Amino acid sequence: ADEDGGAEKDAEKDTEAADSLEVEPAASSEAASEDTKGKPEIKIWIPATDPEAKGEDKEEGKVEWQELAEMQKSMELGSFQFKAGSTMILIESKIDGKWPRKGGSDEDDWKDFKVGSKVDVEDTVGKWLSSTVKDTKEEDGKTMLYIHYDNYDVRWDEWIESNSERVAKHGTKASKERASSYSSYSYYSGTEGTPSTSGIVGLRNLGNTCFMNSTLQCMMQTPWLTQFFTKKEHLPQINKENPLGHNGRIAEEFGALVGKVWSDKYTVVAPSSFKQAIGEFAPQFSGYNQQDSQELLSFLVDGLHEDLNRLKKKEYDPNPLESKGKTDTELAKLSWDKHKKRHDSAILDHMGGMFRSKVVCPVCNGVSRKFDPFLLTLPVPLPVSDSKRQEVTVVFADPKASPTKYTVDIAKSAEIGELKTEVASIAKVDSKSLVIAEVFSNKIYKQYKDRDGVGSIMDRDIIFAFECPKAAEIKEWVSIPIHHVHKSTYGAYDHREFGDPRVLVLDVSKPVTRKDVAAALASVLGPSIEKRTPYKDSPVEDQPYTAVLKSSWESSPGAEVYEEGKGEEEMDVTGRDIILSVYWGEEEEAKAAYKPITVIDDESCKPKEAGGKGKSGVDLVDCLQAFTKEEKLKEGNEYYCKTCKKLLTVTKKMDMWKLPDIMAIQLKRFQYTQQWRDKIDVFVDFPLEGLDMAPHTLSPEDKKNALYDLYAVSCHGGGLGGGHYWAYVKNHKDGNWYNMNDSSTGPMRASSVKTSEAYLLFYVRRGFGKATTAETTSKTEP
Repeated sequence: ADEDGGAEKDAEKDTEAADSLEVEPAASSEAASEDTKGKPEIKIWIPATDPEAKGEDKEEGKVEWQELAEMQKSMELGSFQFKAGSTMILIESKIDGKWPRKGGSDEDDWKDFKVGSKVDVEDTVGKWLSSTVKDTKEEDGKTMLYIHYDNYDVRWDEWIESNSERVAKHGTKASKERASSYSSYSYYSGTEGTPSTSGIVGLRNLGNTCFMNSTLQCMMQTPWLTQFFTKKEHLPQINKENPLGHNGRIAEEFGALVGKVWSDKYTVVAPSSFKQAIGEFAPQFSGYNQQDSQELLSFLVDGLHEDLNRLKKKEYDPNPLESKGKTDTELAKLSWDKHKKRHDSAILDHMGGMFRSKVVCPVCNGVSRKFDPFLLTLPVPLPVSDSKRQEVTVVFADPKASPTKYTVDIAKSAEIGELKTEVASIAKVDSKSLVIAEVFSNKIYKQYKDRDGVGSIMDRDIIFAFECPKAAEIKEWVSIPIHHVHKSTYGAYDHREFGDPRVLVLDVSKPVTRKDVAAALASVLGPSIEKRTPYKDSPVEDQPYTAVLKSSWESSPGAEVYEEGKGEEEMDVTGRDIILSVYWGEEEEAKAAYKPITVIDDESCKPKEAGGKGKSGVDLVDCLQAFTKEEKLKEGNEYYCKTCKKLLTVTKKMDMWKLPDIMAIQLKRFQYTQQWRDKIDVFVDFPLEGLDMAPHTLSPEDKKNALYDLYAVSCHGGGLGGGHYWAYVKNHKDGNWYNMNDSSTGPMRASSVKTSEAYLLFYVRRGFGKATTAETTSKTEP
């Protein structure tokens, strides 16, 4: 459900099975539809939630009921996921013509829409289908419902106005076959039962929520955190007065979810209540689009920290700390103490760390140090080459030189101007004379500017570099694509592109006439002429083509270049998307007159032998070292030197100082710039046990106890547009590894945990988590 594609809607059915119960078969549908005259009118209600579940707003032993639709009354009991053992069913009949239960009398009661409400909805092709309300919102004074068609893929979900005629009471419009195929509780409730291993419980995918499930599974196997929430130690620490918090909702919902998963009462849990809560406070998570598991992790950890912040009133100190004259240890303690004046929670105690950044001014050699606290996540780059091998076919101005394909190695972050320099160097031409363009389907699809990014060129794009000496000689010029066309055999007025496009450079510092365009065109197309015989009915006598100057996006015929007696007339060559369409007559005439180019490959095109770690992968230690590598800040990110009193391009170095007891190392696989996006699928080798962080921290105190063991991995497979998330977790009760893939769970070999799809690596400090919460909450010094 997380990836695009698949079969048509009618073929995409939910395969979620109901709990199997040995029950007597219900009456047949025919029997159920017999004349009911003389029989009392009744309603049947069944438990909508676990009768044993309790909360702050629920009375002990109170049951929430859900009414069965008329057609559901003839369904087999096995269609409902009743709790094994005894089950309560409520039968209601009218008293004095009225339904005695509150909320069970009015016809419009079903319109009290909530997340999880069941309705019948008419889809866009006129079919009435059993559906579920997945979200609600107010828009222009109207209540909108986000509808999921039961048993269909989430890509058919849509927003519908609640008062629309397409929405009806559940069980009144949808076909009986479709309604009976759906278990009333399979989508938004869990599956009761005892899990094979305590804490190894699936999470239902609510629609593109695999990213959330992956993060939650890792968090719910976190040592200390699990006990902290299952023992309800978080409840007295909830701070509902914190303006940066979420009224305690994030902590409450996460605690409730952890409690269910570790209750040994479920094999699958639906995190719908948690999903709704985070959607209320973080709009990016309110819908059902695929998101990043790390972004959810960051929001969740920060949300738990703020909801559990012990400080009711926060001190604000606007004065920055001065690093001059202070040792790292002194400055680190001052920075941590200042941070603790506004941030103090059990989450910070064990998931809080601190970076040290050092900036050196290139003018005065002044050094500035700063300590920045962080929560849980340590983002590390993957030290793989960011370069790409780019093929470029150079079409030379010299008609005797064969067009040649070259391959250059260039950084993805480079600009087209740099690509021109690399190509010009190997092709022995002036870089200023090159016009870089993408060729697609015999046309110039796009011309690149010098400041465009190389990363915007896709692997499948065909790139040409046209040598145009005028571009290096004149200041004001335009480059106009030349497209060759001939008359199509399919219609008298249909022209088709063929051959190899070219580029015409014109000097626009002065007026351009038809005569100028014709002369420049003859110079460029000379090598392409095989036979100079004019095509049939051609207005010219000494060449096999004519040409029209036109806009590629307008339907107008354009301006003829060869028009008798008008050679001195000016032509507008600076309009939007101007092209020269060169006409060669009928298809057979064009084949006889046009000479196609032959491209030869340069030595640079030979494949390179794979070497180093680029093929086999990298080590996590390499990633940690890359994180602490000194870098020069780019333009636009200058540093203000107080001594020099100006903005300067400086070098900056990041280091770890305070190591948290629990940390998640983010492998930065996703790369984004303004021009391009990419995912790095390289394999990263990471230790399951004994990750030594001592070489990567500057704190003498933290070096003493810096061994970490892996306990969870959030994985991502597929591309940037969506893909799928899942998790590998180490159960802290039996010490075994498990594959947690939405509702599906199962044991796995520890050796299989290492994969090129690993994205977030969750580590715990060796020895931490074995003591009680009370014994471990005092460690706050940096």
